[in-house]
Amino acid sequence: MGILFVVLAAGSAVLAIVRVRKRWRFTDIPTSDAAHVFPGLSEVHGTVEPLGAPARAASDGAECVYWTYSVQREQKDKNGSHWVTEESGTTALPFQVRDASGAVRVVIDHEAGVGNLAEIDIEHLSLNYLRPYARVRSKTYEQGSIAKAFGAVFGTNEPDEPISAFTGRWRAFERRLCVGDPVFITGDAQLTPDGDRVEFTRADRQGGRCLLEISKGDEQAAIRSFAGGGSIVVLVAVTLGLLAFAGKEEGAGFAALMLAVFALAVAAVYVIGIWNRVRRVRERGLFAWSLIDVACEQRSNLVPQLQAVVGAAMAHEREVLERLAAARGLGRTPSASATGTVRAADAASA
Repeated sequence: MGILFVVLAAGSAVLAIVRVRKRWRFTDIPTSDAAHVFPGLSEVHGTVEPLGAPARAASDGAECVYWTYSVQREQKDKNGSHWVTEESGTTALPFQVRDASGAVRVVIDHEAGVGNLAEIDIEHLSLNYLRPYARVRSKTYEQGSIAKAFGAVFGTNEPDEPISAFTGRWRAFERRLCVGDPVFITGDAQLTPDGDRVEFTRADRQGGRCLLEISKGDEQAAIRSFAGGGSIVVLVAVTLGLLAFAGKEEGAGFAALMLAVFALAVAAVYVIGIWNRVRRVRERGLFAWSLIDVACEQRSNLVPQLQAVVGAAMAHEREVLERLAAARGLGRTPSASATGTVRAADAASA
C-alpha cells in the first residue's frame, strides 16, 4: 500500500512541476506589441478583431471568432454519477489581435482551446438549432434502438425539441470568444511563407505542432488559467500528504527516505529549470542579435546601391544627350557652356 502512495505522490509531483514550468514561461517571456511580435516564443495582449466575416453565437447571435457547444447527459453507475458528452461542435476562425501599435494574425482550428471562457446555458435550444452554428462536429447525438423503442413511454429526445425537455438529466452550454474581447496569446510566432510578417499558428511549415495558448483576459488571467499558484500549492501539499501516508504504512525510516528523495528531486528540478531558463534567454538574445546584424548589413549596403543606381541613371542621361547632339550634327559632346549652341541648332532645324 505504501508503494501505491509513493506512485501517486510521484504523479502529483510531476503535475506540480509541469505547472511550475508553465508559470516560469509566462514570467520569462516579455509581452510584445502586436506590431512588433518577435519570431519564436512570444506573448501578445490585445483585443479580438475578425478577419473577414465573423461567426455567430447560437444563444444571442453575438459576433465571435471561436464558438463551441457541448450537450451532456448525467450517467449513473456503481461509482456514482458523472456527465457524459453526447454531442459537441466548434467553429474556429483566424483572427487578429490588435493593440495601439497594430495587429498580429492568429490562426486556429477546431482543436484549439481557449481558456477563461464563461459557460452560457443553452438548454432552451434544440440540437437542430445548434448544429448549423458549428462548422466541425466532433460528436453527434443519436438515440439507441432501445430508446427509440420505448420513446413513447420514456420520451423521444427528438433533435427538434429543447434540450431541457429531454428525458433524464441533461445540460448544454456554449463558450465563445467574441469580437472585441480582450485576449492574451502565448505561442511560437512563425514567419509567413512570404517572410514579410509574423503570425501565431498551431503548425509550422513542416507540419509540426507549435505551442499556442489562448486565454480571454490579460496575462494574470492566463496565469491563473494555465499555471495558477493555488493549484501548485495544492499539488505540493497532496504530494507531501501521500508521502506521509506512505511513511505511515512502511515506517518512519521509509518516510524519511522518501522525503529526502523528494527534496533532492525538487532541488534538481529547480537547478535544471534555472539552467534551461538562462539558456532560452541566451538563445533568444543571439537570435535577436543575428536579426540586428542582418538589418545593419542591409542598411550598410543601401548607400552604395543607391549610389550605383544614381550613377547608372546619370550615365544613361549623358548617353542620351550625346546621341541627341550627334543627331543634330553638332559633332561634339554637349556641355553646360554649349546651351546656346543647342538652342540655335533647335531653332535652325525648326
